[in-house]
Amino acid sequence: MNFLPKLNRKCMLIPKILYFSASMQHYMLHKFRYLFAKEKFGIAENKIWYVGIIFFIAFFMNILFATINDKFRKPKIFMACMVPLSGIFFQLFYIDAYIRTAYMFWINLFMYITVNAAIPVILDKVMLDYLNKFPDMTSKMYGRQRIWATIGYMASTFTVEGILRKNKEGVGIDFSGLPYYSAAITLINFLLVVAFIENPKNSIDPSKVNIMSEWKELIRNKEYLFFILIILMNGITRSGMTIYLPVYITEVLNVKSYILPESWEIHALPSDWTSYFHISTWILLVKKTINIFNRFPLSTIAVFEILLEMVSLFYSQTVIRSIGLIWPLLLAQASQAIRFILYLVLPHSHPHVFIFCCVFEIFKGINFGLTHGSGVQLAENLCSPHLKATSQAIYHGVFGAVGSVSAGLLFRQVFRHSKPNGIERVSNEQIQSFRTFFMLNTAIACVSIILVALRYGSGRKRLYSKLI
Repeated sequence: MNFLPKLNRKCMLIPKILYFSASMQHYMLHKFRYLFAKEKFGIAENKIWYVGIIFFIAFFMNILFATINDKFRKPKIFMACMVPLSGIFFQLFYIDAYIRTAYMFWINLFMYITVNAAIPVILDKVMLDYLNKFPDMTSKMYGRQRIWATIGYMASTFTVEGILRKNKEGVGIDFSGLPYYSAAITLINFLLVVAFIENPKNSIDPSKVNIMSEWKELIRNKEYLFFILIILMNGITRSGMTIYLPVYITEVLNVKSYILPESWEIHALPSDWTSYFHISTWILLVKKTINIFNRFPLSTIAVFEILLEMVSLFYSQTVIRSIGLIWPLLLAQASQAIRFILYLVLPHSHPHVFIFCCVFEIFKGINFGLTHGSGVQLAENLCSPHLKATSQAIYHGVFGAVGSVSAGLLFRQVFRHSKPNGIERVSNEQIQSFRTFFMLNTAIACVSIILVALRYGSGRKRLYSKLI
């Protein structure tokens, strides 16, 4: 009877399962959000930045949700509402009588993003509290649990790209299979939330929690505000790449699968288990694996995104113990700057852009792993006890939502000469727009590095601080 609790205690299964399941739902459209808007609803490339405005408004809604959760401390109720609502709003995209105009698309997208973005915010707070219940775990082991959100992101990306397929004309993407995936993963996620998330037993009387006074204390905290500024600058560059990089990869670089030799096409593996002792069988397995990755180029690039992200998160506590909480933020921005420069110098007609994109996206993983490993803990350390969920909402929101709208406003002028839908050849204006885009991102990353170095690079070795 005690086997499962002991197994969970030893392996921390509950955080891993919840992070994996929540990410399978939350990241369903993450890699394909802008292609979804463009291909299914005909949203022009120069209007994609509207998504940033939606994220910006959703940011304030999520702060409201998190503040209410901080006051009433009922995370199970919040999660049990947000998870099915996210699934419902996604299903509405496929009801033609409801999505009759572009305005209804934007309204429904706002509702979907608002509830979907709240899921990881509340879940992070729940998991930090859960880990703190175990003396030998605590929030310092957060990174090793958060890895499973990254694994969920990878699994979701591969699954979704496998569901997507060319439409009947062979020139666009057919999204008709996604509602079934969404319904299944929403149901599973909801059942896991109900089964594993608990409301705190030592609930505080909401009337005794003065949220406003603690809010004032938070916004007067200069260290917290500087931390949020650096996260914003990181979020701008990250969101800018999230918005425009899929377009750059698919339209400018025209990344496609390699044409492999016919001998690499493997339809069946040997059924005799003894054959697996032969080197020839293992060569077949390697070829089959390469075929799988080659068949899904966008998902394969996403895999390379998370390779060092997972390593960074797994060893986040070791990194923090060695170099503190500030160095990771500085190194994260340095990796972003390297990533932008590499895309800037890559010839768009190079025959091996697929491989180069895979290598370049490793730096994205380094950036996210280092940022998130220290950022979540800084967001918790720099706020009062009754605003931890709110602080996580601000951190996630600034990194994602505010960064997204800022990126949209900043970069939309760069792409004002973007080619209209239907033109197959890439224009020189579009190529030049992306060069300018990469240079601006590089400049922002470099400025943030300088700011961190100036503020914390003093003789007191504050760069190595573990608490700030």
